[in-house]
Amino acid sequence: MTFADVHMLVAIKLFFLFFLVVSLFFIRKKVPLWSFLLFFGVVSSASYLLLVNNHMLLFWGLQGDEITVAAMYNTFAHVGLWSDFAFHNLPAFYPPGYFWLFAILGNWFGWNGIQIAKVATATFFLFFPIVIYFFCKILEEKKKIVDNLTYLVFIFLAPLIIMSTLGIDLLIGKPYEIVSAVLTIFWTIALYVHILTKKLSWKEVLSFGIIAGVIFMLYYLWLVFAGMVFIIQMFFLKRTKIFPYLLDLIKVALVGIIVALPFILPLVLTYINVGMESWQTAFYIPANSKLWLPITQFGSSANIILFVGFISILWYSRETIPRLLLSFLGAAFLWWGLGLFLLLFFSTPFQEFRGFYVLSPVVVSIGAAYGISRFWQFFKEKRDIHGQQVLMFVGVLLLGAHAIFGFFVDDPIVQQNAIISKTLPENVFTLVEVLKTLPEADSLVTLHSVPQILAFFPINHYLYFNQNNTHPAAIFSVRFATISALELATSSKEAYNIVTSAPYGPIDQFIFYKQDGLYTLYFHLDKPIQGIEERKISFSQELFSATYFEKVYDSGHYTILRRKSTAK
Repeated sequence: MTFADVHMLVAIKLFFLFFLVVSLFFIRKKVPLWSFLLFFGVVSSASYLLLVNNHMLLFWGLQGDEITVAAMYNTFAHVGLWSDFAFHNLPAFYPPGYFWLFAILGNWFGWNGIQIAKVATATFFLFFPIVIYFFCKILEEKKKIVDNLTYLVFIFLAPLIIMSTLGIDLLIGKPYEIVSAVLTIFWTIALYVHILTKKLSWKEVLSFGIIAGVIFMLYYLWLVFAGMVFIIQMFFLKRTKIFPYLLDLIKVALVGIIVALPFILPLVLTYINVGMESWQTAFYIPANSKLWLPITQFGSSANIILFVGFISILWYSRETIPRLLLSFLGAAFLWWGLGLFLLLFFSTPFQEFRGFYVLSPVVVSIGAAYGISRFWQFFKEKRDIHGQQVLMFVGVLLLGAHAIFGFFVDDPIVQQNAIISKTLPENVFTLVEVLKTLPEADSLVTLHSVPQILAFFPINHYLYFNQNNTHPAAIFSVRFATISALELATSSKEAYNIVTSAPYGPIDQFIFYKQDGLYTLYFHLDKPIQGIEERKISFSQELFSATYFEKVYDSGHYTILRRKSTAK
């Protein structure tokens, strides 16, 4: 750690003091709620930008899902919005909405995947609180679900508590999942209330349908849980209301599907024509079956807030909003239970943890916001000014402590990663710069296992290094079998024939890591129950002779080869 790093940490801590002072001023002056949300967003975004300033990599050093995130931004920006981040001839299989938005900006300004990801996260910190506040305010449309002032306090607290309980690393790494989860919950509440109030007008059908389509393209899985909530609530309706209830939901769903067609249609057509292998859904480790229940976890003040939220949902469960929140929790447990059932009787994983990951903490955080808003109403009715001020002061302290400018930067792991993420290994950086100078390097079908490249330079893969995260239509098993056969080749001619006649098209470019005189590739393979297994594949350098392959770059670490179109 250098003094520059110390200065960065000190500056962020000063942001904490600045936040406290200005917040107390806002409380005294009784400024509008939205202005505090905007202020919190500005300080959070500025702290994040300061934390990652002059860092060449993403926050955790371009590890794990950071590679996928940066690759998606980079590919969408510089190859096309409808191309998969690894296989450019296949459509995106992961919900692309959030990535598209910032990739367009990245294309305009010539940013790479790292720069785009940083801008996307900074934008999330800046606008998430105030956008969620106004989104909920517009959706409510004077339906009077609860007292107007109580509702305003509720939607004011909800985004703040969510940002306090979910963990800064999740806010930094996957803001799109958080945004879609929050939008899904409030969209479900508003749609349910509107349907029960009266038959939806076509304007309302279009509005709710468009929002559903947007959510689908942000992260579609949460809409499955919303569907389960609507089904649960249907059992509490009178028989005469069930048909119009379902009819309105179907209308909204149809509009949502139409809005999401730019994502859905190319993907469905590809699966029909090519087929699919969904390795991610089939992957299982025992940790996926863990129970999540905030009533038993008190390791931090954030968990205590979740406990308050859980109790609030139960306490006010006869009211509309808490009842729907409870249904979301019920849906998460139903999903978990179904997954356990499939595991027990069919040994089939179902990503049973999904309901507990992001969605349930968001639901309980919103429940905490509801409970605190009702507690606030109690002080308001008692005209207890002192009680209101104490509650606000405590809230500001907790909010600041759990913000990115709070305890987060005191974590030794965070401080260590802030140093690690400064630079890309020199040999990989040089490789990226070389690829930028080679003609068609981004379009040729390439075999490699240096995933960090994708954050800076798009690569059209023959086989992606991570089986768990590969495109379902890429048919990983067939492609990996081809590379396994290549490993067993005994002559350069045989190797040439294998890569020329490879399933799904020839392999034209190779980026090999040089190790012990061999060309080497590394792949991450799914090993159910045990986790991820690293598989090393090595080739003799003589296998890629000049007769059949052209060496276009060579260093002490990496070699780039290209298949000759016509071998002599």
